[in-house]
Amino acid sequence: MVKEKVTETTQVEVKQVDNPLPMRLWWFYAGALVVLLLDQITKVLVRRFLAEGEVVAVIPNVVHLQHVKNTGAAFGLFAGATPLLSLIRAGVCVFILLTARYWVARGWYLSVVCLLILGGAAGNLVDAVLFGAVTDFIDLDTSFRFIRDWPVFNVADIALSVGAVMLVGELLFQKKVERP
Repeated sequence: MVKEKVTETTQVEVKQVDNPLPMRLWWFYAGALVVLLLDQITKVLVRRFLAEGEVVAVIPNVVHLQHVKNTGAAFGLFAGATPLLSLIRAGVCVFILLTARYWVARGWYLSVVCLLILGGAAGNLVDAVLFGAVTDFIDLDTSFRFIRDWPVFNVADIALSVGAVMLVGELLFQKKVERP
């Protein structure tokens, strides 16, 4: 007696994604949210474990954690201008959120630029609204005068700075398209 082996084949239909924009938008929002959460988690830890003004050496003579409340913008500019800066931060967030489809459609580079700026602006906006000042805590302390005098900053400031430098790089070095 011979047994026959019966195999059944099924065909799985794979749908071609005609418009990858919704998925890229999802990644854009997720990336901005990661920046915001990383910023807020680090600030919560600083507020919880460091008294205002307290300094802890992470790498002596290089990096310290110092709890500072900043009512201005980066580099100590506009001290006490929290309400005005909050409006500017909110405006940046709203602008990027309303134009996200445009930036994402332009490619991954501008998506990263905008998600860094959005996450950073939102992170500092949350602090300004909830606490009346932004919590800064990363202090570079080296023998190099330029770096030694660098202001205390946070994760949101890093994201904003990297996003701004990337944007300037894109504006300076993008390929010019000749129009007929």
